[in-house]
Amino acid sequence: MTPATIAIPTELNHNAVTLLERSLMMTEQSDRRILAAIRCVDSITRRPISAPLQLSASGSRFIRNRSGDYILLTAPGFESYSHTFRLETLAAAPPPTTLDITLSDPSGYYLPRKFSLALPRPADPTADDALFKTLTVPLYPSPLASKNPGWAILRTSIVNATRQPLPWTLIEITPEVAQPGQSATILAQADWRGEALVIVPGIPVSTWATATDADADADAPVTTQNINIQLNLLFDASQITPLPADTDFSNNPNRDYVPNPDTLLANRAALLTSSHTLAVAAGSDRALTLTFT
Repeated sequence: MTPATIAIPTELNHNAVTLLERSLMMTEQSDRRILAAIRCVDSITRRPISAPLQLSASGSRFIRNRSGDYILLTAPGFESYSHTFRLETLAAAPPPTTLDITLSDPSGYYLPRKFSLALPRPADPTADDALFKTLTVPLYPSPLASKNPGWAILRTSIVNATRQPLPWTLIEITPEVAQPGQSATILAQADWRGEALVIVPGIPVSTWATATDADADADAPVTTQNINIQLNLLFDASQITPLPADTDFSNNPNRDYVPNPDTLLANRAALLTSSHTLAVAAGSDRALTLTFT
């Protein structure tokens, strides 16, 4: 009697072998400690920036996760720390340090900037700078950035008294009346040429005129389309060289400079400052020159 032969389909053979291989495999556990999570947001909308950005710091490594946040995996002095899950097994804890990080946008829609990160971040979840909380870093739009039709736009050139462009000037914008849900102060920054895109969002199409305006003229309108804003300019003359007045940008003396807006604000007492008051309206778009006086 001839024994019966049963043909097993090839795909079943393959699946059986795969299951056998998996049953024989040994799993390896890999523990890794991250140092920080960083979220880059648009300084105007406060929304996360979805386009890929570049983060760099000496001796450090970043990766981008599925949410678009940037994870700091290693930093100088934290090599053993980042690969050790049980900190009590470390021979010595890494000393506190501050990491200077440079952030840039390959598309050019946002200006490059630096920011500082204190390490290690505390594991206490109630701390403001806890390891479990994402650090939010705002990026300021460049003159190439997209605009909302309802925003007030000022395309500004910032110069000194001798008409020399002042690169990387930081600009504080304070609307006369802060709109609901918005910060009382908006920040912008000039690029390496001294050109800045100043955006004032959330301006009503019309608003009530001030009592002073109405009292001055009985026939004056009770509504207005304009609001006043104050622009405070901050320029670091100790770190940045003004450009030639003839706008010859072929030789950029500040080629290696990248601003840290947080440091500029903290050191504002040592900076050159100038203030300007302007009227803007929703949907307006104009160019002007702001001069340090």
